[in-house]
Amino acid sequence: MLATDGHEGVTYELGASASSSYADWAKALSTATGRHIAYAEVSEDQARAGLTAAGLPGPLVTMLVSFYGALARGEFDRPGEKLARLFGRTPATLQDFVAAAVRPQPDAD
Repeated sequence: MLATDGHEGVTYELGASASSSYADWAKALSTATGRHIAYAEVSEDQARAGLTAAGLPGPLVTMLVSFYGALARGEFDRPGEKLARLFGRTPATLQDFVAAAVRPQPDAD
């Protein structure tokens, strides 16, 4: 599709049809695995302290904390239907994606 005319210089921001939080991921993982998986929110100060204590260099800590903060504030959240149009079908829901990802796969042998 993108190799056809009319896409030159166009930026496509692709996102799922619905937003999902870390808590939504934990719930989907819990459902798919049959085990309780909790999400515990970590403040930026806690993240900075933990990453620093783990020995990460200061600039990397700053970048990671900034990135995680932007995720938490929804700065990268771009729900919409563009991905469905690109795929030509409705993308999997979070629950369906996680269930398929944790499902045991048959041996390739």
